[in-house]
Amino acid sequence: DAASQMLRIAKQQDPNNNITWICKPVEEFHFKKDFYSLIISFESFHLFSKQPTLIKRCHAALKSHGNICIAWCQLHWEEFLKPCIVESFKSFDITWDEWGYQACPRFSDILQQSSLPFSYLQTEKVAVPSTSNIHSVAQYLTCINKALVLTKEERRNLAELLEQKFLEQSSSHYLSGLSTYYITYASKTTSLSQSGDI
Repeated sequence: DAASQMLRIAKQQDPNNNITWICKPVEEFHFKKDFYSLIISFESFHLFSKQPTLIKRCHAALKSHGNICIAWCQLHWEEFLKPCIVESFKSFDITWDEWGYQACPRFSDILQQSSLPFSYLQTEKVAVPSTSNIHSVAQYLTCINKALVLTKEERRNLAELLEQKFLEQSSSHYLSGLSTYYITYASKTTSLSQSGDI
């Protein structure tokens, strides 16, 4: 990850230091050739510049039959709070006209346009019972990429507005439901004749 703060938080989930954490943008990362069994991007592929170039680099880095994946989560509160979120962000001149962008709907097109041998694109999902505090949801939304154009004070005001609107919609400070995690993946094949339509 390019953000040291994100890695600091992630390391808290790795107390035995089983993972090698690297603070570097993916565009600058040196991929070893024919080395990886899995390359996964969770809710970030849509943010990368030069996506076709990145796909080619990933293809060269994957072992035969290794998988390239993108993953994302549809949080249990998203649909319920969507009107409040869109309205609140609009108050700060931020439009939210591409809901679901984390799923990177162009991923299939990018793979196909690469003309590289990949298998059929497949998607799996799992639903997990979840409970979220409304305050935490409001704080989270002020940290996402869209909100980073705002000043610190504006983000604080946005969080307050979001929380106020959420409480108008809910009789509780907690929301429960099923969060659905998705993973879309394709395997590197040995030749174009073995790859399917993506």
